[in-house]
Amino acid sequence: MLVRAAQEGQAHETYTWLAENELDLSIIDRKIRAMQTLGVPYEKGYDKKAKADAQAQALEIATDIVNNMPEEIKKSMNLKAKINEIKSKEIVALIAYLQRLGTDIKGEAQIESAAPGVQEDSLNEEK
Repeated sequence: MLVRAAQEGQAHETYTWLAENELDLSIIDRKIRAMQTLGVPYEKGYDKKAKADAQAQALEIATDIVNNMPEEIKKSMNLKAKINEIKSKEIVALIAYLQRLGTDIKGEAQIESAAPGVQEDSLNEEK
């Protein structure tokens, strides 16, 4: 992975398992329902489309990663295959999570694209 090359000689963890482990979306519907029970304001029925939303977001992130690789690296790879490989990795879920945190900080303009299914009025409530 490119991370290893960029961090060669440095003493901190590279978290390589995030790029190696497959992301398991098989129970995302149950996780959404559990979070709704705990009061997370997902729209009614979102559990039925959460997996598709997560997969679409993963594809977008993986495509962005591949498109931003250096040209000399991209020349020697099948770009479509690399996107398909990356989109199912745990690192993509971490990137999606960090992007979500960033939109909370930036403001409400990007809320729907970063957190599909969360009801916007619930994000505006005073805490």
